[in-house]
Amino acid sequence: MIRIPKGPSKWALAKKWARIALGVPFGPSDLEVIRVPELTIDTVPQQYVAVDGEVIAQTPIRVSVAREALHLMTPEGFAEMKIERQGKSNELQERRLPG
Repeated sequence: MIRIPKGPSKWALAKKWARIALGVPFGPSDLEVIRVPELTIDTVPQQYVAVDGEVIAQTPIRVSVAREALHLMTPEGFAEMKIERQGKSNELQERRLPG
């Protein structure tokens, strides 16, 4: 899943990136969500690509996520918080994991 901040101008996008840096949450209308197994990002002119603050490549770049690549171990009794989108509102649901 890719979340892309939306805005009518460069200034509006800069303000949204500042919100990300400050940890201020977004509303659903502030983001474009794309769900794909892989994608290629290409730009004109060519741009640097940074991951976790380190420049690792230049565009074009192919991005993908391996299935089941993340496995988590949690303590007994851990409560998983899951956000599911239902209609226009987000509903927070708690689900107890077996353990």
